[in-house]
Amino acid sequence: MIDSILPFAVAHLFLGYGLLYTSPISPQRPFLLAPIIICCLISVRSTISNKVPGQIGNDYVIGFILHASNFLCLARLSPPPHSKPSARRSWALNQIFNGRWGTLNTPSFSYKLRTYVPTRLELFLHRLWAFTWTAGLIYFLQTYRLYVDFEDFLTVPNGFLHRISYVTLREAIVRFYMLVLGTTIPYCTLCAAHSILSCLAIACRDTPSRWPPLFGSFADAYTVRRWYSVWWHHLMRKAFTSHAIVFVSRILRLPPKGPFTRYVIIITTFMLSALLHILADPGVERCTAYPQVRFYLSIIGAIVLEDFSIWTYRSVMRPARTNAPGVSKTGGTVSKPQESHVAADDKKKVFYAKNSNAVTQDQEAPHFLWKLVGFVWVLLFETWAVSKLMYATYSC
Repeated sequence: MIDSILPFAVAHLFLGYGLLYTSPISPQRPFLLAPIIICCLISVRSTISNKVPGQIGNDYVIGFILHASNFLCLARLSPPPHSKPSARRSWALNQIFNGRWGTLNTPSFSYKLRTYVPTRLELFLHRLWAFTWTAGLIYFLQTYRLYVDFEDFLTVPNGFLHRISYVTLREAIVRFYMLVLGTTIPYCTLCAAHSILSCLAIACRDTPSRWPPLFGSFADAYTVRRWYSVWWHHLMRKAFTSHAIVFVSRILRLPPKGPFTRYVIIITTFMLSALLHILADPGVERCTAYPQVRFYLSIIGAIVLEDFSIWTYRSVMRPARTNAPGVSKTGGTVSKPQESHVAADDKKKVFYAKNSNAVTQDQEAPHFLWKLVGFVWVLLFETWAVSKLMYATYSC
């Protein structure tokens, strides 16, 4: 076990050199990835990264490889032209240590008012409170753990869904507890780190608009797709999707648009996430490889099932629209109130285009009861999928 995180710092130096002193089309850039990969694979075995709760430290180290590849070889980032050396160095540091790693689709500060931006004092106090309660919850969950021994994992037969009527109360509690630990600790760790960094940035007179929330609203996580695309953090999204798009367009040669291409990108993205989590668990990679791949394949299957179910429901239940846009029921021209209604619809489209986290008009927000059904479905699926993954990894 290597007790130093020094190689990870060296990886940052290699990335900084590539961004500052090589051109976007330089042949040196792909070769710079080799020492970055070696340094990260060494650092992921250090006790320092393993001490970060929720395995976030290891995930960050391995994720740095994908982001370095994206910055150097795919996005081909370079400093602004004709900028001063101090500005170039500042730009490079911002690219390397930016907590969002180029993510553009960020949640808004207010769920109701999307354009709201708090003042420095408001954001500082809010993030200080967020750091306090998330750090306290991490301490509570790690100190007062449910007593779980190896018998809870090794003596439980496979096929949870096939023996659902015979599942004991103890097993059901342990499985739900696995979901709580597997979701809450990473969530709180990321929120605590993001909150304290926000406080430090605001204390250094940074603008609040540069520090939006890391996670979306849990009220939007009523499907498995929205659990990962709207509520969960997007720190790795840019790195995953950029490599997935290159794989789909340059290797598979699929058309740039279309539902099939989108699903292939989703599959590739989740498989990259599985690879990241496999490498982030050093020493047991062979043992955890199949459970990780199975876990993310189950997510893909759930998304496909949801999309098909929603498409079928809308195809059957959507009422026929008898009125064409701009035409009244009598066939005449649109009256002034209708004109204002059309103008309001255009404003809504502009709003939804600027706020990608909002539900678009083509994807109208479901009724409260359907949302409730969705939350139950997501909770049951995540409990089954996460506990299945945890059961398999605990036996390694």
